[in-house]
Amino acid sequence: MRWNLLQEVLHIERGQKASAAALIPETDAGAELLLMEMMAQTAGLTLGSLQDFKDDLVFAKIDHAVFNVLPAAGTPVLIEARAEDVRPEGGWFLARVSAGRQILAESRLLLVNAGKLNPASGASVTFHPRFMDHYRIREKITGGAVSPVL
Repeated sequence: MRWNLLQEVLHIERGQKASAAALIPETDAGAELLLMEMMAQTAGLTLGSLQDFKDDLVFAKIDHAVFNVLPAAGTPVLIEARAEDVRPEGGWFLARVSAGRQILAESRLLLVNAGKLNPASGASVTFHPRFMDHYRIREKITGGAVSPVL
């Protein structure tokens, strides 16, 4: 994940759901783009957990998205993603960004397992070691066993 929008990964239930916290950054990018990327990154944690974060993911499709309120820079948000139909090769996720009790955005999105985007490196581009260590990803996982790598 090249755009580190998440401030903290709160919880990952292997293959089921994930939650994270963030602050809306000060940027020229539109709030809708930031909110979608936050939802995709959080959903990616759920999908990545099925293969122990060894493969790379691609944000493939937005089925629908609703933006109720566009937050100002500095707004603290909670991002939640739940697997709707997920398999090791990819899946659909329902995601939500909220600030307090207010739902800012909701989406249904598709993520696809792309295998190794850079086979020569041996490491995942999406879940590179610096990302995994910074967010202490493995400490946040609960749930079933890891699927064998395809």
